[in-house]
Amino acid sequence: MNKIIIFMTAAFLLFGCSVTSEKFRYQSRFDRFYFLLNNDEKGYFASGDLDKLSASIKPRLESDKTLNERWKDVQYYEAISGFNPGQTAHFFREVILKELDRDYYYKFMGMLDSGMQKEFVLTNGFMDSYFSLYKQNPSFKNLVDSIKTDGRLYGFSDGQVYGFLRHTIFPESSQKYIFFSLLKLLKECGALADFKAGNIALAAQKLGLFIQNSQDRAAALQNISGKSGLSALSVPDLLLVYYSVVLKEMDPYALSHTLAKF
Repeated sequence: MNKIIIFMTAAFLLFGCSVTSEKFRYQSRFDRFYFLLNNDEKGYFASGDLDKLSASIKPRLESDKTLNERWKDVQYYEAISGFNPGQTAHFFREVILKELDRDYYYKFMGMLDSGMQKEFVLTNGFMDSYFSLYKQNPSFKNLVDSIKTDGRLYGFSDGQVYGFLRHTIFPESSQKYIFFSLLKLLKECGALADFKAGNIALAAQKLGLFIQNSQDRAAALQNISGKSGLSALSVPDLLLVYYSVVLKEMDPYALSHTLAKF
């Protein structure tokens, strides 16, 4: 028994260290890039205006040999030595930060009720609800503050934090195989044609009945909503969000390619 306890404790610590180390590596990789930027460029990075960032740093890279060498070291380490400044900034914002903040996204969404999750996606009135929750819920405030520091959204305003989570992390979390899984479930319950036609109420009714007496089907739907960060939404609201937002924000080619499979 003692050996089992020791083994489980060691495994837990090893797993925890592994997760922490991965997070630390992303943080370190980001910091090596970020602290080469001046204050204006950091502002452009937070706002997502990478064209202005590129235009600002190009002449500095040309005139500052030390900065240029450090920049090239960062690019070499990331295997992006052929990237121009704008592409390099895009890589760190859309790849490195997205990976670093993925877990924060799920924690953030998990603290929102169904109304706020719906507002988050639809972008209607979300910031008013956000500021109210930020003031009233210390745990939510601590999470947001941690996203801005440990999550490396340095200098991001509250609106920019929301914009990053909504427009960078949410699309990937709700699309790809998650959207495919939803379509598959809708087809199995005979509601796919209704969903594609925008008859959300009927599609939701059919899907609700389909999962009612099956733990496996219910778990499949929970996995879809959970992976999307929309675990608080009802079936009608989940389908509404997917039809009115996710479907329309997907890359047209990816959308047509996915729908063609059904």
